[in-house]
Amino acid sequence: MMGMAAIRHSLQRDVFQPNDERIVGVVSVAKSSKKKKTSFLCAVVSAERPVHASICQVKKSDKDVYKKRATWPLRELKMVDGKDERKNTADFDLHLEKVYKWTASNVAEKLAFISCLWKLCAQHLPRQKPSFVNIPKTLLEETGSTSEGGAPAHHLVEGAIEVEDYQALSSREEADLEKLMAQCEFAICNAEAFTEQLAKEVSTLDGENVHTIMASDQRVQGIMQMLQAAIDETTRVEERLDVYDNLLKNVRDSVLRMEEKDTLIQIQNKNHKKLLDELENMVNQLDLSHQHQMVLLDGDLKTPEGVAAAAAAANALQKAMNAQIHPSLSNMSAFKEQMKLCEKLRAKFTTRLAHHLNNLFVHLGNERGENLSFYASELTLPKHMACHGELMPYTDLMHWLKVSDASSYNQLTKVYTCSLSKLYEQEITWFFEQARENISGKLPLEKDKKGRLTGSSQELVVKPLGKPRSSSLLGNDPEHFGSDLDLTERELFDKLTDRMLSVLEPVCLAEQEFCVQFFGLASDIHPSSTCNSHLSTRPSLLSPTQTPCATSLVGADNEEILSQKK
Repeated sequence: MMGMAAIRHSLQRDVFQPNDERIVGVVSVAKSSKKKKTSFLCAVVSAERPVHASICQVKKSDKDVYKKRATWPLRELKMVDGKDERKNTADFDLHLEKVYKWTASNVAEKLAFISCLWKLCAQHLPRQKPSFVNIPKTLLEETGSTSEGGAPAHHLVEGAIEVEDYQALSSREEADLEKLMAQCEFAICNAEAFTEQLAKEVSTLDGENVHTIMASDQRVQGIMQMLQAAIDETTRVEERLDVYDNLLKNVRDSVLRMEEKDTLIQIQNKNHKKLLDELENMVNQLDLSHQHQMVLLDGDLKTPEGVAAAAAAANALQKAMNAQIHPSLSNMSAFKEQMKLCEKLRAKFTTRLAHHLNNLFVHLGNERGENLSFYASELTLPKHMACHGELMPYTDLMHWLKVSDASSYNQLTKVYTCSLSKLYEQEITWFFEQARENISGKLPLEKDKKGRLTGSSQELVVKPLGKPRSSSLLGNDPEHFGSDLDLTERELFDKLTDRMLSVLEPVCLAEQEFCVQFFGLASDIHPSSTCNSHLSTRPSLLSPTQTPCATSLVGADNEEILSQKK
């Protein structure tokens, strides 16, 4: 089996020398749990200054090649545990980033390696020296007393641990040796004669050297003085380097700590920036200007400018309440307080807006300013363009109310339906009354070129034939059924019916279009549906098939007349 000196030489040559490193201690170990797999723990120092010490684990691969498996800086060593101070055991622990349990091949190697680590820590980690426990105190005291003798610590480490290494002959030395052996042909066959000749030549050379030295004593003295001066200067340089080394021994650790802190600071700055961006985004989405708040609390809802400002403020409030905020930020107290403020503003504005629109609907429904007799001459219905125009500025607010507070929206639709139904009921009742009077012959009308019914009552007066007949078209005298006058009246009745339907249709469509636009019913109703449910509680008045019973009676009389003619 290869000795430890040969193994150390191989490790130095194959593993550490290419990296300008030097072994100062080595031990053959195996993990406590895997004692069959051996490796080598090496204490290594760098060749360049400042000197860096480390602990390396080296294993031999299947191809008999040594390779590093792990490297730990010496400054990471926290504790060396020898397991038992009194008992010779080959087990020991190294506390690095975790606890490594090792078993040395023998106790001597273990103690030599621990002694090496003690000296390296004394030299390179005087202030951060790790703990050495369960180790014979004599081993540490001998190492400490040797270090106190005056020699530098690194010299002691090298002298105590390094083993004399084998050095091969250089190419020049091999050439000189071959040349010397060539001059003596008997060197191979007679080694003793060759040795004696070499001794004689060395003796002769020594004598010549002594004579030459004695002849040049002054030169030798000068050289000695120069050598002494060089030694003194070298000593001073080494002392100064030692001072510098003592001053800078902790600089590397400080620089490493500064780099780690700088990295942490950069990460912290990035996190702060991301957090600031999230907060700015949240503030921008949730912020509601003071002007909008004042408009929501006490804004004017009677003027178009005030209504427009209220709509803008309501939309801003709705946007703030529907802001897309990260769920984790929703737990912040500021977010909850802002949501409470927005909810409070929404509740107050909803109440104020609903109250104002409720009063406005009631006022429009109770308004009796229209003079219906003005429309009697043309048998038409008044248009509610003024009413619709007064309500249209509130369209956006009504749509906002539909999304924000469905209960208030539904209540307002009921109030509008109830209030406006009264107005429509009055107008349509009056309209059918005028139509009934026209059918009775009080105000007959006929269409002009534009489709309007015109004329006077005198143009449609029927002279009595024999005995007087009723002025109503609903007369039931069978003697006059089928006469030319009855046909004329039938034509006038049909024209009057068409006129009634042509008047009712645009009124219904206008109200339907307004309701769809004002209440946002485009997605709630079918396009072909009418606005009967929003206009009146008497939908029969708007259907041509459900006109007053006189229509059906007249229709029955006409059918009877036609049957008699046949």
